[in-house]
Amino acid sequence: MPVKKRAMRGKGKAAAINVGVPLVAKFGSELARKRFNDSFAERNLWPERGFAYMSSNTLGYPEYIYSVIFKNNWKNFCQHPSAAIVPLVREFYANFDVGNPNSVYVRGKRVDISGAAINNVYSLNDMEDEYIEFSKRVHENQLSEIVKEICVPGTEWIKSARGSRSLSRCNLKPGPLIWNHFLKSRLMPSTHDNTVNKDRVILLFAIVMGRKINVGDVINEQIGVCAGRQSGGLWFPSLITSLCLAQGVEISSEEEKLKATQPITMTVITRLLHDKPAIVTAENPNPVPEACPPEHSNRASFDAGSSFLQLEQRISQMEVMQYESLQMMRDFWKYERDKDLTLQKHFRSNSKRFQSFPKFPQHLCDSSAEDSEPERDVTPEAVSSSHSMDEAHDVPTTAPTTVRDKGKNTMAKSVDKKSILRSAANWKWKH
Repeated sequence: MPVKKRAMRGKGKAAAINVGVPLVAKFGSELARKRFNDSFAERNLWPERGFAYMSSNTLGYPEYIYSVIFKNNWKNFCQHPSAAIVPLVREFYANFDVGNPNSVYVRGKRVDISGAAINNVYSLNDMEDEYIEFSKRVHENQLSEIVKEICVPGTEWIKSARGSRSLSRCNLKPGPLIWNHFLKSRLMPSTHDNTVNKDRVILLFAIVMGRKINVGDVINEQIGVCAGRQSGGLWFPSLITSLCLAQGVEISSEEEKLKATQPITMTVITRLLHDKPAIVTAENPNPVPEACPPEHSNRASFDAGSSFLQLEQRISQMEVMQYESLQMMRDFWKYERDKDLTLQKHFRSNSKRFQSFPKFPQHLCDSSAEDSEPERDVTPEAVSSSHSMDEAHDVPTTAPTTVRDKGKNTMAKSVDKKSILRSAANWKWKH
């Protein structure tokens, strides 16, 4: 946006006046202005994180990630978000009205933040939510079943003095562990890295079991929770920025933007899975993180379950490393392909003799083996039939020459350069 300048009286420098943000009231009431000055003017933003997709059938992630994304149509929702405007998000929360949680005044506009509007941003259907109903009527026996489903054997609920329940993050199985890392910034934010509260545990269970979750309704409720907090980071900054822009709220290109965060890549997943589990129980709420699970001589089933979990984690780690290696190989072959194209362009522009080049194995850069064309063995017949006769002028042939070998005159067959180049043009890797 343009910035006007005017000279200050008595000084030789010019003072910049930002006219990019429209001259409209930033706050819908004096109470909102006071809330901004008292609580939100200096608050940090809690950035969202998402997955960085690859162009493959699995999006470049293990089965327990991409299967949930495809089943729930969460591809847009789970993708790493765009940048957020810091002042805009702070003004949004200052103007939030508890009495009207589905609409917020922002710079002269009424921004719809209902569940339907949020779902529209992520291209989600406004479905009936099974998670919220289940979380309201869950009973004690179901809580035990939830722990068995998403945690390692031997895990128990930790009860606080006030009666609240939580689980240790280290006790989660690989799938719920990664989804918890996603949820705590994208759907149900939390600053607690070591523990997972009961509501988030139930949400993880709903994801693992394939229950329907209305993302818009959950986020709408969490925005209200964040607006009522007096301290801490402000949640959903990228989403709020997108909602405001969709309603025509004007912003300046010079406004502060939230620094980009690292997406949840294979490297991040590998690091999370490499953490050694530390079984947390009510009797041992603070175990050493690097310690192995405690021994239970009277519980052979625990040892078997623990060994199975370690095997599952090892397999997940191997799967992640395979994806990383595949991506590195594809990057290398794409570089080789681009380099070859550059060299070919140079040769073609400087010489008429070099017009045929080895065909690059394009399937090495494809996202999956199914997309690549089938390989075939190269035979002399295939070489001769793959080129038309009008290419004969590209490379001249050499006439036979006479050489003397041990006192005898022999006729040496000349090397057919054209045949060599054409053979190279059809050569492929053989498996």
